[in-house]
Amino acid sequence: MINKKGILIVDDSELDRSILADILQEKYKVFTAANGRDALAVLHENGDHIAVILLDLYMPVMNGYEFLSVQQADEVIADIPVIVITQQDNNDAEIEALSYGASAYLTKSYDRELILQKIGDEIRKQEVDYLMKTIDLDTLTGCYNREGFCKKAQDLLREEAVYDIIAFDIEQFRVVNDIYGIHEGDRLLQYLARIMTGFARENGGICGRISGDCFVMLLVRKNGYEEMVGYVDKAMERYPLQMKIVVRFGIYQIEDRTIDVTVMYDRAVLAVKRIKGKYGEAYAYFDDSMRNELLLEKEITNSMQQALADGEFLVYLQPKCNLKTEEYVGAEALIRWMNPERGLLPPAQFIPIFEKTGFITEVDLYVWEQVCRMLARWKQENRTLIPISVNVSRADLYHSDFMDRILELMDKYDIESSLLHMEITETVYTENQNQILDMVNQMEKLGFKVEMDDFGSGYSSLNMLTEIPVDVLKLDMRFLEGYSAGKAKGNILEFSVGLAKSLGLESVAEGVETREMVDELKRLNCEMGQGYYFSRPIPIHEFEQKFDKNQKQVVNA
Repeated sequence: MINKKGILIVDDSELDRSILADILQEKYKVFTAANGRDALAVLHENGDHIAVILLDLYMPVMNGYEFLSVQQADEVIADIPVIVITQQDNNDAEIEALSYGASAYLTKSYDRELILQKIGDEIRKQEVDYLMKTIDLDTLTGCYNREGFCKKAQDLLREEAVYDIIAFDIEQFRVVNDIYGIHEGDRLLQYLARIMTGFARENGGICGRISGDCFVMLLVRKNGYEEMVGYVDKAMERYPLQMKIVVRFGIYQIEDRTIDVTVMYDRAVLAVKRIKGKYGEAYAYFDDSMRNELLLEKEITNSMQQALADGEFLVYLQPKCNLKTEEYVGAEALIRWMNPERGLLPPAQFIPIFEKTGFITEVDLYVWEQVCRMLARWKQENRTLIPISVNVSRADLYHSDFMDRILELMDKYDIESSLLHMEITETVYTENQNQILDMVNQMEKLGFKVEMDDFGSGYSSLNMLTEIPVDVLKLDMRFLEGYSAGKAKGNILEFSVGLAKSLGLESVAEGVETREMVDELKRLNCEMGQGYYFSRPIPIHEFEQKFDKNQKQVVNA
């Protein structure tokens, strides 16, 4: 790329081609084409010798926009920068051209110095990019990698301009990989990186890829980002894929430049997450509510180890009931945090933080020990024993000694594996297939029952069921929300119950809240239910009282 000194002039006017050639031929080797189609032929024959393309937009046979669409989709010639030269001098035309992948825009003034400067700038960018590629650039997309972006961003933040950090990603990108293949997913990432790098350059900034489909830009601050959203939407509409590609943005407005760039990015990511799946919301700003979430996260992170040592974590139980007799036939163990200052914290407030930090494995093992200790006490008190299911988090899968520690607890308290069920959410199955397969096979050999939690909340469940040993399906009762208003969700639930039976699996409906739900589940021959209709999650001593009462009612029924 560094040795390219050729310029391709694409213009239907012979006079304009001649004027431009006169300006350029002293310094560069000049190639010409009268339209987009001829230009593509020249590129495929001489592409290795062409450094920059000068392109008119309005030509017969194939106009400039059509040429850009084809060029940007062709991996061989997509990286050659295009400078649009046209008679039109308006902002809309410039935005349109840049959204198609052009690198720069000039009006046909034929200012010799300006044209040579623009071409020189593009060639220098190429040379710098080439030299940096093995150091600071992402090998897949050609934009900055994480380290390169952070270094360049720190340099820019020493300047006086006011900047924003913008995190962005593709909604449901995993679906693209699963349906169309990883190669097509990579092509989409390259396309997005190309158009956003161009946008960033034209707006005084830089673009980088953090990981997967997670990108970041540093841009000179704008009063709103509708132009950016429109630019991306137009580009995505042209991408040749039979599904709608949606890109969402989170914006962190930089006020304190002493903050690490990675922290700024994390805050922009929080803003992206706030609008995930929300129709019509393309971008969001990091705000005070998110700042408060960060403060709470810091407080939780700082106090969680001591909280575990001080016994602030409590195990609650929620019964699983036989739907025909309403007898307690099992229970799920759930963690609660009784914080001395904030009171009882909801799990949604601390579990994601525990998962993020890896502390979740310590908490999971604490729950396992409390459950084993409880079952041992029930044995001593000659209580009726029922199986207790305990959650296995995604982080647990990466600890090679996790199962060994569970077995040590079982040996310590003399608990049989038949009394312990391992509950794994469907999303864990789909995200960590190799790790989960190894662990589940190990569980099965040791005699544990495995429950797939939140079945139906994802899209890969049927595939998972054919690949991974599962004993119990826990059905997501959101399928019955609004059941009386339509049959679709009820039909899905009926299918899921039937599927479980056909595979020889037990089924447990989660989130059962009304008598109407119970009756419908009984009609579908679902065996067990769990939810507020039977009992909310309660402390162990309360559960034991309700369990004793439930047993007496069943005996007397």
